Amino acid sequence: MTDITKNCNRCKLPKSLDSFTLNKKPLANGDPSYRGTCKTCLAEQQKANRAADPERFRAANKRVYENHKERRLAEQREWRQANSEYDKARQAKYRKENPEVFRRAWHNYRVARHLADDGSVTTEFLKFLFRKEICIYCNNKIPREQRSMDHIIPISRGGLHSIENLVMCCKSCNSSKRDRLLSEWKSS
Repeated sequence: MTDITKNCNRCKLPKSLDSFTLNKKPLANGDPSYRGTCKTCLAEQQKANRAADPERFRAANKRVYENHKERRLAEQREWRQANSEYDKARQAKYRKENPEVFRRAWHNYRVARHLADDGSVTTEFLKFLFRKEICIYCNNKIPREQRSMDHIIPISRGGLHSIENLVMCCKSCNSSKRDRLLSEWKSS
């Protein structure tokens, strides 16, 4: 804590410099420069601005999210890998405490899959598909337990559960592709 105080432009109270946010640019003589409004008043002002025009702030938050989406997803993946046991326990706890959320999600998935089913996928076709030993995406030979059926155009993106949209791939490729289109996946 510092003994130097500064008056807030908004509440007019003298406060320590720790109560003010540093400006990005220092003063001309090299000393640090502080904002004129203290952190408390600034928070109140931002809260009032958000309440007055919530749509503007939602749009701004959405822009920021979209601009940094790939970086944020990569950071989330890294964190999950580094903290996999904690993450699994946290997810299991949430699933146990909120079973209706998962029932609804599973129901929505099943409905979407049913609506996307054109009836062309038969048991014989699935057996034929699972006999394929080469991953369509990485061209590696895959053992039977690592084989996975993938929708080229994901059902969640409007793809059909049809013969034309199903391929055999390895679990690794299927997991990394997730619900993306091929062009999106290859460019990432």
